[in-house]
Amino acid sequence: MKNQIIPPNRIHEIAVNIRDGKTCYIGIITGKIEYFINAPSNDKEIKSNDKLMAEVNRRPDNYLKIGDLPSEDLIECMQAFIVEVDDNYKAKELKNALKRGNPIRNFMAAIESDIEYAAFWRTFSLNWRSDWIAEVIVVAHNH
Repeated sequence: MKNQIIPPNRIHEIAVNIRDGKTCYIGIITGKIEYFINAPSNDKEIKSNDKLMAEVNRRPDNYLKIGDLPSEDLIECMQAFIVEVDDNYKAKELKNALKRGNPIRNFMAAIESDIEYAAFWRTFSLNWRSDWIAEVIVVAHNH
């Protein structure tokens, strides 16, 4: 990206939107942040998506696309979260969830079964996602 620094509050905004099912497109020259709604629910959202994609397809090199965390990074985030869990029983349950088939689904099921840890996870994973997005932007900025 050309001389565009994205402030932390905007990175957090990007992380929230991505968590909520959107894909982010950042104008490399302008720094403008736009969102593609992955599951549009009305005509306005569909038209907005169509307009954005027409522009991105016309000038793909002018945009940095940021989608959700790749599975490997999400699992790394989950492993880092387990380290922060102070309840040994819950930590063991989460570790075991990651060892079985469909580790992400298993982990999420184990997290969602506990309101306190679910809230802790949402905050932790949003902060992790924000850091990941900031890294993606820095790498793009340096290229």
